[in-house]
Amino acid sequence: MARAVETIREQGEGTAASPDSAVGRSMLGHYYAFGEIYNERLLRQVDGAWEFSGDALPFPDVRPMAVVPAGGWPSPARAVRRLLDQCDAHYTTVLTELEAAWDGGGHRALGRAIGAMRSLERPATRLMDIPVPGTEQTYGPQFRPVPPGGS
Repeated sequence: MARAVETIREQGEGTAASPDSAVGRSMLGHYYAFGEIYNERLLRQVDGAWEFSGDALPFPDVRPMAVVPAGGWPSPARAVRRLLDQCDAHYTTVLTELEAAWDGGGHRALGRAIGAMRSLERPATRLMDIPVPGTEQTYGPQFRPVPPGGS
């Protein structure tokens, strides 16, 4: 478990140390990526120091996602249900692979978890483009793990 925590720390997920302290990374850790959004500037190295002074980074598009009802969305349309199921399946894989990484699966399991997390983006974004009937808000993922054996 200590190795998994070290990996998370190394990737900058919760430290302000330095984005270049991790080895072999092609993307910024969440700490720095969110810093870029907050500062609306890309992170760059200037005279050996990291600062948010790069190109302008406009605030990303947002969607008016509704709060997911307790127990999930009741009786959604078939297309919405299909996207919800896809999101839940990807989310389950994220959780399963993170647990495997914590349980000694190492970088491979962590890589699979990250891949599943990225795979969640497309169905989640599509959901957040579908209005909830009778509201000005949109659907969003339920983040409900799929129990072993399905639904």
